[in-house]
Amino acid sequence: MNIDPGKIPRVEFLVATPERFFEERAKSKRLEFLSELTLEELAERRLFLSRDSRTGNLLARSGDFGNLFNNGGDSGAGQAAIVEAIQRSALTLDCFDPGLPKLYANFGFQAVYATRFDDRFAPRGWPVALGKPDIISMAYAGG
Repeated sequence: MNIDPGKIPRVEFLVATPERFFEERAKSKRLEFLSELTLEELAERRLFLSRDSRTGNLLARSGDFGNLFNNGGDSGAGQAAIVEAIQRSALTLDCFDPGLPKLYANFGFQAVYATRFDDRFAPRGWPVALGKPDIISMAYAGG
């Protein structure tokens, strides 16, 4: 692990309602990296927001982790969210190559599959400047 666990801040994450999570997620400056889930779809997942509501993530019943955002919350709050998600049984995630897989690998996730970017399924508002990165499916292997 390249991240010193002692440097990850302690951040309290509270269960959030779909409406509150949707509202806070919408403030992200990187919405194109977050799955576009409706309120109904969010209601099927466990949703978490930091006490200041600036950092959030979700966890599906299947153990799929996602929608991690940090809207100016504490430095390291995103890392704290990953650790807490693992403690809550996060097993899998999907992310865009190349930077995010490296981040998640620091926490014990391993790439298991790569899907080529397909314009037909591109997130709304996908910036052309970001190119067409592969989507990497990852599984938690421990760490």
